[in-house]
Amino acid sequence: MTSRTASATVRYNWQGSVGVAHQLLRGVGLEVAYFRTSYGNFTVTDNTLVSPADFDSFSITAPKDPRLPDGEGRPSAASPTSSRRSSVSCRTW
Repeated sequence: MTSRTASATVRYNWQGSVGVAHQLLRGVGLEVAYFRTSYGNFTVTDNTLVSPADFDSFSITAPKDPRLPDGEGRPSAASPTSSRRSSVSCRTW
């Protein structure tokens, strides 16, 4: 595992926004806004000992319930997040 930091040691998080609102008619308005966030100099840990091939796909089947869409207990989309190198615990309700 390798850990690296940007050249500067000061972390920063800049946020800015600008907006304009205008009444077009009585009871009708228009508002436009722009938001920007910038992060910098945060430490990143990159585990070079693990590759995408070290992960398995899995799916979770929803319970049969008429309140759910289609209510048929269909499996969710597969997600490659289970690593072969570590144990994965699953909790059911």
